[in-house]
Parts: sequence; structure tokens; C-alpha cells
Amino acid sequence: DRRLHEQGFFQMANAHGVEVHVRSVFLQGAAFFSPDALPKKLGALAPSIRILDQIASSLQVARPVLFWAWARHLGASRLLTGCERVDQLHEQLGWFEEATPLLKAIETITHELPALGPELLDPSRWS
Repeated sequence: DRRLHEQGFFQMANAHGVEVHVRSVFLQGAAFFSPDALPKKLGALAPSIRILDQIASSLQVARPVLFWAWARHLGASRLLTGCERVDQLHEQLGWFEEATPLLKAIETITHELPALGPELLDPSRWS
């Protein structure tokens, strides 16, 4: 989701001393689906996931590393993610660290993706 970033929201919030917390780094888990296993209502995400898989492969990282790189690039005060088990937390911390070298390139990478509308970016519209 590039909308707030492109409007300069994070820089303006920071300049005004406003703390911004970003949640759902993985789009409520949709980021973990293979393109062919997405629920029908999220099928339009398939082309983006395929592109992300190609980029991740070329960079020799797992797809979630790209999501962490983008979230870190935004400049939010805090990033929130969910996990159910300790091993998931450790895995996510690994991805978070692997994202560090990508921070300078991630904006270029994300512009390779098609723009998505609120029907896909807003989980409240998925029902």
C-alpha cells in the first residue's frame, strides 16, 4: 500500500511529532498465500504476488523480507505484526533483519507492482 507514503504522510507526521504505528505488515496474512491459493475475493492480488516472488528470487530472499523492507522504509514509529508461536516470532525477526540491505532499493522495487485499490488493501472490505 503506497497511498500514504506517496502523499508524504509519514514525513508530515514525524515533522509534527506524531507517532504512527503500522499494522498488518503482511496484509492480514494474504502475503503468505501462493498466487494460485488466494481466496477468490483476493484473486486480484495474484499478479502482485507473482512479481514479488520474481523479485524475491532475484534478490535471494523470502517474499516476507520484501514486506518488512517496505514497512521499515515507510518511517513509521512502530511496526506491528502478529504471530501464534515463538518460532514464528523468530522467523519474522530474521526476515526483519534480512530486510536491512533492501531499504535503499525498496521504493524502486515497489513501483514494479500494480497499484491496488481499497477493495484489496482494506481487509474490512474482504467479506
